[in-house]
Amino acid sequence: MIDLTRDQASLRMSAVQNNSEQKGRPPQTNATPVKAAVKAPVKLEAPLRIHFYVWAFMVILGVSPLLYCLGTRGYLESRDWPGTCVAVVLIQGLFWIAQRRCSTEDLTYWEGLLVAAASVETGSYCISLPLSFFVLLCTSVASFLFALLHDPRSRTRHAQLCFGKMIIAIHKRRLYR
Repeated sequence: MIDLTRDQASLRMSAVQNNSEQKGRPPQTNATPVKAAVKAPVKLEAPLRIHFYVWAFMVILGVSPLLYCLGTRGYLESRDWPGTCVAVVLIQGLFWIAQRRCSTEDLTYWEGLLVAAASVETGSYCISLPLSFFVLLCTSVASFLFALLHDPRSRTRHAQLCFGKMIIAIHKRRLYR
């Protein structure tokens, strides 16, 4: 309480000094306060091949139930279509929920996946693509869990915080520096 009154007294003293220095000038009003410049978040720039890795992974994982049915028998029977379509919709729904809950203004879900894919870049396409698919699969499954177990009041179960920490950890342990 004493510190507060001292601060108020010093502010009053400085205001009196400023007013005495401005004799002859019209008083300045703060009718339009100056807003601090708000910086827009910088978007992540990744090589085009990393975008391709993430895009290919998303497409392949999204239609993986269909690819599984085609791969096991070589054809689709009419009884396979409903289950396959439900599985594809379920996977797309999980991606949508994860994207909504794990994205922030600073790190979108796509950018997080780009960081994860870029973390295993070796310079060789034949090695980087399978490694990136493995890391992206683990990252996606973890983000699904973060999104489904999300609790906005908890620091340990907050999806955005957990996803951001995971992406930072992946980036710190990248292969190529």
